[in-house]
Formats: sequence, C-alpha cells, structure tokens
Amino acid sequence: MRRDQKGRVAETAVLQRLAKRDLDVFSSVFDGSSVDFISVDRVSGAVRKIQVKWLKTGRHGAKMLKLEKSAGRKKFKPYQSHEVDIFIGFDGDTGVCYVFTFDEVKHLKTAVSVSDAAQEAWHKLV
Repeated sequence: MRRDQKGRVAETAVLQRLAKRDLDVFSSVFDGSSVDFISVDRVSGAVRKIQVKWLKTGRHGAKMLKLEKSAGRKKFKPYQSHEVDIFIGFDGDTGVCYVFTFDEVKHLKTAVSVSDAAQEAWHKLV
C-alpha cells in the first residue's frame, strides 16, 4: 500500500471511532495540513487538534508513532504545541488505534512506542 493510501485508511478508521462519540469532527480539505481533524466535544465544548499517523514497525518489531512532520524532501521536523493536541496512531496490522496527548510525548524527539495505556484511549479527547 502506498503512503497516501495508508494515511487515508488510518484517517477513515479514526473518523469512524470519533463519530461514535459525542464529538463534532471537522477535517481539512487540503493534504499536508498539520491537523487531520478538529474535534469538538458536544458536552464539554473541548476542542482538540488531531494528527493521525499510520504506525511504523521499529528495528526490533515494536510499533512506533512518528512525532515528526515533513519539512521538505527527506527532511522532518517535530510538531509544536500550537499545531496538535492529540496524536493517534493506527496499526494497520491489527486495526487498533493508540491515543497520545501532546503533553505525554512532548519530551520525545522523533517517535513513541505504543503502550497498552494508549490503546483506544479515547477519553483523552474530552
């Protein structure tokens, strides 16, 4: 599967899960935005900027969520706190989503390994 196809599959899986919750969800009409979705909790009014990523497999088989965005040809830079509130990693092998807040991963440089605590942790959006 091509990278753009993986991105669309991951975003569709996440959108399906967000739609099942009391959230209004908005997306950019353009590719390349640092925000894939904006969610608004209908009860609390909490607004979250969401970045969705297809999980990578690390050298030793661990699933990892990249915390960087493209900065040109084969260059990457980290997301900033004003760009994203929530990272969601989609595991294309298992169909599981892993949810991390920006604050949980801000001390990391390039990636975070998935954990059981982050598995389908949708409560972090409220």
